Amino acid sequence: MFLGFGFGLFGYLQRYELYYVVFSIWIFEMIFSTIWLHYFKFGPLEWLWRSLTYRRMQPMRRTPPPPLTRGSDIRQTITTYFKEHGVRGY
Repeated sequence: MFLGFGFGLFGYLQRYELYYVVFSIWIFEMIFSTIWLHYFKFGPLEWLWRSLTYRRMQPMRRTPPPPLTRGSDIRQTITTYFKEHGVRGY
């Protein structure tokens, strides 16, 4: 990103501006990985590594994809998990 074969930004951005770049990439990765893992069991490199390790093609797609959950559903799932595993306070 910063060298000649990227955007050539080396020495162009101030240190505080680099935080904007890092934050933007981080947000993009979080959104993209959430969508990806909704439809697939593994990331592409993990799938390749598992296929090479087991010497056969591993199933990659989820069948059927689980429903996307909202914040309240996630809180309920976490609460249920803690109760089942005896975590104090739940």
